[in-house]
Amino acid sequence: MTVKHQHGRWFCIVTAEPFAPDWFGRPDPADLRPDAGGDPGLATLMTDSHRREASIRSRGGPAREGGPVGGQRYDPPRALLERLGRLHRAQKVMARQFRAREQQHAALAAAAKQRGATAPPLREAPCSRRLQAQIRRVARIHTQVARVREHHHRRLAATLDRRYRRFAGEEHGVRFMLRNRKQARSAADRGLHALKRTLASTLGGRYAPVPNRRAGIGGNSQTCVCGAAVPKALDERVRRCPSCGLVADRDLVSANICQLLGFGTVSPHLRSLDPDGGAPAVFPAAGQAVAGAEGPRTARAKARPSSRRGASARRPASEGPVKRRPPASRSTTAGGEPTAAGKTAVVERQRRSTDGVAGPLPAEPPGSKPARATARRRPGGDPPGPRPPEKEARRL
Repeated sequence: MTVKHQHGRWFCIVTAEPFAPDWFGRPDPADLRPDAGGDPGLATLMTDSHRREASIRSRGGPAREGGPVGGQRYDPPRALLERLGRLHRAQKVMARQFRAREQQHAALAAAAKQRGATAPPLREAPCSRRLQAQIRRVARIHTQVARVREHHHRRLAATLDRRYRRFAGEEHGVRFMLRNRKQARSAADRGLHALKRTLASTLGGRYAPVPNRRAGIGGNSQTCVCGAAVPKALDERVRRCPSCGLVADRDLVSANICQLLGFGTVSPHLRSLDPDGGAPAVFPAAGQAVAGAEGPRTARAKARPSSRRGASARRPASEGPVKRRPPASRSTTAGGEPTAAGKTAVVERQRRSTDGVAGPLPAEPPGSKPARATARRRPGGDPPGPRPPEKEARRL
């Protein structure tokens, strides 16, 4: 049991560990509902791999018009975007009241300093009743945003649970979106990570997370179902494959790639999109999925969004491998004796001034300057010898 305080209220969370068949139910072999794949995004929260009927919104209003090649879209209203104006106005009022509180505390601190006393810190200064009410008003808006977003996530998960037998969702990180200044607010408003957790909690073993790229082929958004590369920008919403001739909505193709990775099949709607009007386009046969029929546990283990190309996608090196040499030791001693690298510059200059004469170093005359100052290197030549006696006497 966990007790926590969140959004101004206390919550008690009781955790139990029931068996998965008792909670999610056992799979029915006679279930004839189709399998589906889903592509989460920012423009549309979720697009599945089947034919679009009408865009599903969680609130009344005109549905989004759909084209003939798009997939079923689930586009609930954005909770933060709809309440952003109210939140800005409430936070602006709260900021003014905080500034007034800081000015009042600064005046009290100055008066206490003139009396020789010490004023309490700002964090211990009491807040006015109006400021406390404004803080609760801002927190209430944030709470409403979080609850509306969670409500739409649960409603979407219940819709997918009712429509499909199994569902494959694309797994990819969201931190790169939050680091992008142009996408951070939209990514936080959509809550893609929370949506995937809700899908896994609602569908249980019928939810199969799949990677966002195929080994040896590339990312799902830049390739076709047939495996050919189809590079395009983010604003290009139609995918035209030069290999198989498929022309379809990019979200629909990505959702079918997720279904192919999870269950080894594609939707009948995508198979019917033949540009010549004859035989369906050529797609990989069933059973070639990366996370196929081994079960949801294996599929979840193989769905690593941050994984790179596998071993099969590595290209052979054009040159032989070069073994890196270990860095040279920076030790100044070898067996207790100083090495050449450890000798000081003074000793080196003194040895060069002796013109290669072996033996002990010559003793410096009393009162003379050390060799570090007298032995100066000329540009392009050896260091000069000792100073003449008249110059040395003049210096002293």
